[in-house]
Amino acid sequence: MSVENSIPPAYVFDDHLMAFMHELRAPLTSLTIGVDALMHDLKEPREQETAAVLHGMRRSLRWLQEMTDNLGMLNLLDSRSFELSQGTVVILGCLQTALAIVQPSLDQRSQTIQVECAARTRVWGDRRRIEHILINLLMNASKYGDPGTPVRVQVHRLGEWVCTRVENTGPGLDPCEQQEIFNRYTRGAAAVRTGARGLGLGLHIVKTLVERHGGRVGVESVPGQQTSFWFTLRAAAEPLDDGDRYARGWRG
Repeated sequence: MSVENSIPPAYVFDDHLMAFMHELRAPLTSLTIGVDALMHDLKEPREQETAAVLHGMRRSLRWLQEMTDNLGMLNLLDSRSFELSQGTVVILGCLQTALAIVQPSLDQRSQTIQVECAARTRVWGDRRRIEHILINLLMNASKYGDPGTPVRVQVHRLGEWVCTRVENTGPGLDPCEQQEIFNRYTRGAAAVRTGARGLGLGLHIVKTLVERHGGRVGVESVPGQQTSFWFTLRAAAEPLDDGDRYARGWRG
């Protein structure tokens, strides 16, 4: 087992750092949109070198966005002012928002996405926070999934709860890693071995947000094969039509 703490536990964020990170979000978003637009216009073979540079820029910008979003959320979760704005949420809508953000990562690794979800499945929760949960899990699945393999999402009803699973095929986690992977600033052996960028915050934020909703989170993994992260949220009171299914699959 190899589990790395990427930042000492004593590390704290002051107000100036958080203000700086907040100010970074707007220019990062603007730069990312600009790079995406330039890449979309590249068609000629002679522009391949330019495309490679833009791909590198986009990867760096996506990483900076992910880092600032997670650090900002961590600071918010640690504050006394954090509150959930809860209501009835259609989980499929959250998935579609999250997938639109994660799609460039899937494209980069030639990964497909497969979704199975009842179109009317509803949960009780904070839509923005549920989207953050899904973005972190999907980014994690893409980052540590093997290139060219599918990332699978399954959503199903379990009595009074709705369970969402995000699964990939890759190096997986050994039993000891599974016990620690949700800890703050913890990164698994695959992250250490491959040098993948990250602060070890994404899964910790997932766990914290799910538990603030009153749900549960967990992981099941077979090293060298598949890893499945799952979480539960309380189902909304409205009746569900389990026969109305939504399935999506494409090559990124």
